[in-house]
Amino acid sequence: MEEILVVISCFVNIILWLFLFFYFKKRFSSQEMLEDIRQEFEKLLTDIQGQTDRDISLVDEKSKELKDLIENADQRIKAIKREQRRQKKDEAESIKAQKLVTGTEPVTMLQNPVYPLGNIVNRYVGNSEVVSTRVETVISPNPTPSPSDVTKNDKPVREKVLELWKLGMEPELIAEKLTVSLTEIRMIIDMYA
Repeated sequence: MEEILVVISCFVNIILWLFLFFYFKKRFSSQEMLEDIRQEFEKLLTDIQGQTDRDISLVDEKSKELKDLIENADQRIKAIKREQRRQKKDEAESIKAQKLVTGTEPVTMLQNPVYPLGNIVNRYVGNSEVVSTRVETVISPNPTPSPSDVTKNDKPVREKVLELWKLGMEPELIAEKLTVSLTEIRMIIDMYA
């Protein structure tokens, strides 16, 4: 009886060894490992594709928002340019009316109209050398001659400035008398005196 038990135990032992051998062979085989790696790789790819789709949709939304902002800015720039043209036209008409009333041309101090976004618009358009964005028109019943009127006389402004400077007159008084800007007077004195 003992012999039968030994044979049965050996037979069970052999069957267990065979089962474990095939189980571990299958479990740790290169094919099984490659299949596990393939499955993990496919999961990773689907995750990356999902994230990429979300990122692309986000970029599309932002590019649409940016296009809308650019279109809005372009419309505002066009409106500002129309307003500038309208103001220049109105200014020209008022100058013509002043010429008809008084027979002389009014003196315009500055040329650019007032806009709160003027500097931003001019930078956007490409003109970054804007010094001032204000229009001031001086219209008086007795208009003073403009610098261009002074130059129409027989002597150029430079000679008049130098003559007055040599007579001992201050640059402020010369500028006031000749209706030329003080900086122009100082520049002429510095260069030629």
